[in-house]
Amino acid sequence: MGAEAGASQGVQREGQGGGYLEGVQDAGQKGQLVLGAVAQIKGLARSREFRKYMAMCIITVNLKAIFRHLDATLPKYQVRSFGCSAPVGTVYSINPAMIMTLVPLVGAAATHYSHFDMIHYGSYVSALAPLWMALFTTEWATVLFVIQLSLGESIWSPRWYDYSMSVAPEGREGVFTAMASAPLFLGKFVTGTASGYLLGKFCPNDGVSCGEATPGSQTPGYQCHGHMLWLIITLLTCMSPFGILLFQRWLRPAAKPAVSTSQDEEAQLPNSSSSHIDVPSSRQTSQDRLVSSVVLQEAGVGWEETTQLLQGQISRFISRDDSDLSVGDMVQSPLEPLSRSVSL
Repeated sequence: MGAEAGASQGVQREGQGGGYLEGVQDAGQKGQLVLGAVAQIKGLARSREFRKYMAMCIITVNLKAIFRHLDATLPKYQVRSFGCSAPVGTVYSINPAMIMTLVPLVGAAATHYSHFDMIHYGSYVSALAPLWMALFTTEWATVLFVIQLSLGESIWSPRWYDYSMSVAPEGREGVFTAMASAPLFLGKFVTGTASGYLLGKFCPNDGVSCGEATPGSQTPGYQCHGHMLWLIITLLTCMSPFGILLFQRWLRPAAKPAVSTSQDEEAQLPNSSSSHIDVPSSRQTSQDRLVSSVVLQEAGVGWEETTQLLQGQISRFISRDDSDLSVGDMVQSPLEPLSRSVSL
């Protein structure tokens, strides 16, 4: 019994020792992963492209914050200014409807503009949208505010991810894509702080509770100073486009190198007088010997005509069996070219 107990204790000690070693190895691997991640972060922080992108994120925080004012500030302003019957949901629905309609149209019409320019120009449209409510305290002003804000969003917001890819160094695209939403979350923090303060200062609660059966009555002499409220929001939002304008020479992505040179393009084009294009062989049958080359006899044949001719010849001969070939085709010399005249 004593020997068996000693043996079982020895096995337990060996198991505990093995578990301890495995724990040490796991801790070492996790430590290496942490150190590797820290090294990558340090290397990324020293990158010029990363600093440029972070500066762009910080500059556009106020531009992203205007969309959170659409969620947090505008509904309370509408209720406190126009009463419980204000069309809060109807006005808000203008934004998604316009985005779904305008984004593909604007994207197709502005393909020749760079990502940076689209962000720059669109930011002015969105930043100046609250000016409608700073000038006019009417329900139609809120509609114009949402329309202009949505128009600006359809111009610059889809290009933000493209800009992230254009400044990202090779192999770091995933990191920059993950950080593309950083200004939006920073904008939420700014809006949550500014919205409560501005509403309490210029348009405080008048005692009316629209969610109850008896909403109550407004405080006598109550006034909502919407002019000053939305003027401050306009000035804060305009800091983003003017910041882009001030630092645009540094923030603008560097031009990408050309993929091909003129010499490469000339080497790919066929000769104007007579071009000889070899057709690669993949099936070692008799029809491969029928198409050894294609000679274009007409001068000035374009590259598209040449490609179509080659595709037609290859598909026609590959689809045929050896049994379908005539005796004349079988004895044709593989060195004899198949000539075809293409008239333009």
